[in-house]
Parts: sequence; C-alpha cells; structure tokens
Amino acid sequence: MNRYVLEENRKRLRIPASEEQAVADYVSRVQVYSPWITVFDLYEYFDREILFQFIKGSYPCVFTPQVIQPSYAGLSEFVQAFLKTRTVQAKHVYYSLVKNRLLSAVQSMEMTKKQYEDVLETLKLHNVNVWDGMLKKLCDFRMQVEPKGSPEFLTAGDASVCCMRCGSQKAIDYATEKGFGILNAYYKERVIANSVIWIHESQKCLVLDNIEVHPNYMMYGKILKSCFLKAAEELMDQHGLAFAVQGAYYNDLVLFSEDAEKVEFTERKALEVKRNNFYSDAMCSRIICKQIPEQVEQVSDMLEVA
Repeated sequence: MNRYVLEENRKRLRIPASEEQAVADYVSRVQVYSPWITVFDLYEYFDREILFQFIKGSYPCVFTPQVIQPSYAGLSEFVQAFLKTRTVQAKHVYYSLVKNRLLSAVQSMEMTKKQYEDVLETLKLHNVNVWDGMLKKLCDFRMQVEPKGSPEFLTAGDASVCCMRCGSQKAIDYATEKGFGILNAYYKERVIANSVIWIHESQKCLVLDNIEVHPNYMMYGKILKSCFLKAAEELMDQHGLAFAVQGAYYNDLVLFSEDAEKVEFTERKALEVKRNNFYSDAMCSRIICKQIPEQVEQVSDMLEVA
C-alpha cells in the first residue's frame, strides 16, 4: 500500500493517524491476491465502521478463526507397517522413537505437526525411504478458518481463481453476514483453495458450499481432500452438528463418494444470515461425513451449558 496515497487522503477517508499503519498493512495484504483493489474500493464496498471492524478483527462471525492441521495418520500407518518388518533397521527406528518419546504418538495415530516432523527426521536419520512423496509434504499444508473480513477472507476467490472476485456482490454478502465463513487451504504461505462455509439452520448440518482450487495446485488433490475432510469433521464437532455436506456442483475437488447420500435443501436458511436469496451452489448437496448420534448429543449438551 502506498503510504503517500494514504497520507494524502487520510482526512478524506477519515482515517485516524493512529490507525494509518494498520490500514496500510491491511490493504497491502488484500493486494497480494487482488492487486487492483485500492483503499478507495474497500470504502466503496463496505461501510467505514464495518471496514474498521474487519481491520481490527472484531467483526462477528459464527465460526471461530483457527488453524486446522492435516491428519498425519498416513505417516503413522507407514511407520507401524515398517516396524512390523522387524529388521535391524526397524529396531533402530523403534528405539529412536522410544528415546524421543514419539512411539505413543505414532501408535495413537494422532501426531502433532512437531511430532510429524520429528518422526520424518528419525526415518531420514536411519535411511528409511518414505515411498509416498505426499506424506513428506504434509507439513507444507494447513487449513484456516479466516477471521471475518480479513484480507485472506475477502480475496479467497481471487487466490483460487474462481468467480467470487473481491468486491463482487456475493463476496460482499459473505463478508458482511455473520453466518458465513471462509475455509482456506494453504500451501506454505499461499492460499490455494477455499470453500464458503455455513450452517443450515433447520437441517443442523455444516455446508461446504463448493470447493475451488487454484489450477496450479490440482496435483495436490489427495492431500487437499484429506485436509478439507478433517476440517469439516472438526467444525462439525465444534458446533454439535449431525453431518456435513458439500455442494454437488462446480467443484474443483470432490470430497463425497459416488454413492454418498443426497441432500436437497428446499430453502436457503443459513444460521445467522438475514438474506434468504444469497448465492449458493449447495442447494443440491452430498454428505461428506457424519457424527455418531451419541457424540452429537454430548456436544449439544456442552454448548447449551456454555
């Protein structure tokens, strides 16, 4: 963001001097994926009060901003299978895992990112070839529920080269209605895929409207599929929902199986969304994951108590 432009127009835009740097940083982040957007455009798209809530990260949203790491279960399965070979090499790996307190994480299939990286380093130290190259790249991926109105929220469509262009009416609706979230997939520090997420009020389900992937990163479809599914399961669990669906059309990445149950919404009824004519590709959807009924009841009870 050109500080000179901001300084020259600070009074016109009613930007407090104390907020000037924050505004400049915010616009610079928007321009990473939408370089044509200026501070004047943002003022045109959004009310000044709303824009400053975006910048401060205080605009309300149903979904809590968070990072969701991939599942590292695939590496756990590989290591467990390797240890069962009972070779001298396997024994050395076993003792290293025990020494570094990594064995229980491998056995539980629930490694943290740090444990995943340490296990990979252990395998490398003992010259174990991880034949599936994708397993070695998982640390480069993460899912993120973006803060409402953050630059990465507003520009998710441009980052993945889809029709949800920053400043389009649908993008503005998603940003300003409390009930919509953006779930972005990152490769290293770049947004490469996204889905608009919301909760269907009467069906009590999580909706991934559809999934858009930047064409240059389609090669990572297998990893992205596992990342989106894990994120959907965690969000479904957090909100005490029975199941999650993905819109059946206009997807670059399909999470559901061919025989997945169909769900057709007869009305656009999104939780904490006032508009009932918002754009959606999910009126005809397919189930991607379900909760065990007992788990739904337990989470619902916890949410009611909270």
